[in-house]
This record gives sequence, C-alpha cells and structure tokens, in this order.
Amino acid sequence: MPQAVALLTAATAMWALGSGSAKADEGKAPAYDISWPQCENGAPHGEFHFAVIGLNNGRPFTTNDCFKPQYAWAASVQAHPAVYINLDFPKAERPAADNGPYGRCAAEDGWCRGYNWGYALARDSVSRARSFGITPERYWLDVEMANHWSETARDNGQVVRGAVDYFVEHGIPVGVYGTRYQWQLITGGYAPSDVTLPLWVAGAEDATEAEARCSDRSFAFAGGNTWMVQYPEGEFDGNVLCDIAPRVTPAAPAKAPAPIATAVPQQSPTTVRPGATWPEAATNNPSTVTQSLHERI
Repeated sequence: MPQAVALLTAATAMWALGSGSAKADEGKAPAYDISWPQCENGAPHGEFHFAVIGLNNGRPFTTNDCFKPQYAWAASVQAHPAVYINLDFPKAERPAADNGPYGRCAAEDGWCRGYNWGYALARDSVSRARSFGITPERYWLDVEMANHWSETARDNGQVVRGAVDYFVEHGIPVGVYGTRYQWQLITGGYAPSDVTLPLWVAGAEDATEAEARCSDRSFAFAGGNTWMVQYPEGEFDGNVLCDIAPRVTPAAPAKAPAPIATAVPQQSPTTVRPGATWPEAATNNPSTVTQSLHERI
C-alpha cells in the first residue's frame, strides 16, 4: 500500500454476469496473490499485471504482518488493488458470534452464531482496510478447509451469508475464492439467493488450464460466475483474469518529486523493489498458514 491511497467510492456488489473465456494475451505480465506467508520472501521479480493482497494473518480478526508494504507494491501498478480475507466458523469462546444482526444466540445455535460471525468479520475487515487509508477494489472471501469449520455444513454457509450480506448492504464489491469440491464440503453448496457472486477459482495446474477454467462451468460454485483462476507461477500464486471480469485500472503515473534543498537522500519506509524483502518484519505463526488450494487438491 502506498502510505497514502485515495479513497474510491465503492461500487455495487451485485453484477449481471454471463460466461466468459480467459483474456489470452501471450505478452501480458503475470498476476499474483500474496499475503503474510510471503513476508520473508519478498515480492515476485519482474513486471506484473496486478496483485491481490491478503488482509488477514491467516484467520479472521487479524492483520497480515506486512500488509502495508505488500499493498504498496500492488498499488504501484493498479489503482485500488483487491484484498482477500479469511473466513472460518466461530469457536465457542468467540463473543463476536454471540450477538449481532441475527440476534442474541444460544451457545449451541450454530445457525445464529455463524451469521453473526460472518457479518462481524466482514465489518472488521473493512475497518482494518480503512485504518490503512485504503478502499480496495473488491474483497474476496477465502473459504477453504485449512481453517476451522463446523461439522454442520449449513451453519458454515451462514458465515458466508453473513459476510456477503454485510458487503451487499454497504455497497462494497465482494467475491468468493475456493473450489467447487471444498465449497461443497464446507458449506453444503450454499448459494446466495439475491446476488450472483464473482468467483476466484483455485486448483489449476498452469496458466493454460487456468484459462480453460474461465469458461468451464464444472468448476463454478455458489451460483456464481468465474472471474479469475489461480495457478502456480514459479514460487508464487499466479492468476488469470477471465473475459467476464472488469479490466484492471492501472495506477496513476507517479508525480515527479519536488526539488529539495538538501543533499540528504530521501527514502520511503514502504518502498519495495520487486524481488526485495519487505521492509517490515514478519511475526508469522506457522499454525495459521493458509496454503493455496492447488497445493492440496
């Protein structure tokens, strides 16, 4: 994130979508998604098209240790880069699930607690982003089996429902990341009844397969339409943007710095060169690692 990023008025979260194929541009730079597991490794080398940055440190109600410099790196090529946030089901000791828009919940009422939890984690994520002075283009909901979930799939679906409702109610663009297989296991196949969600589909083996999945409905889930597909790109996660998705809005050209009457070099603490390590130290907890889905399916 740049130290100062202009706020962008949030667009509606409901889109009228059709099917599409990948934007097959042989000369296009790759796109990435990175988060706190990449704090020690630095940014991918070379030019890139866009990047999605993980806001959380692997679970809800946390912040990626190096979100600020990673977002600054992404914002060097795209205006208002998107972020992704982690979803899970609340454990018994989490009070944020006990009371909320669905009401006051009994300890054993997973349906009620799931909704309140999803709504609360979405609200918390937006608040965290605003604390950095940014308005991301879109929030992607990361739903995968690495995190804690209820054994009752319908209650897990309530977490997603609560989160989606928060974003829709506040006119903030939202989408879902995952795979059809894991979505079915976690949520029982939940699909919102009043919104068509953009999908970020994981699991492709390479860019060619990722492009093919853009138009293959067998990989879609949650009643949504595929906007983006993830695949391995070297040591990082790469992504293909599908034709159905809006074009990436490039970052505004950097203004030339004003002359300064001093010979002392001026440096920004959040300037990151591609391939460099992040300037802010990471304090990762290995137990919270959220691996890319393509590593596990």
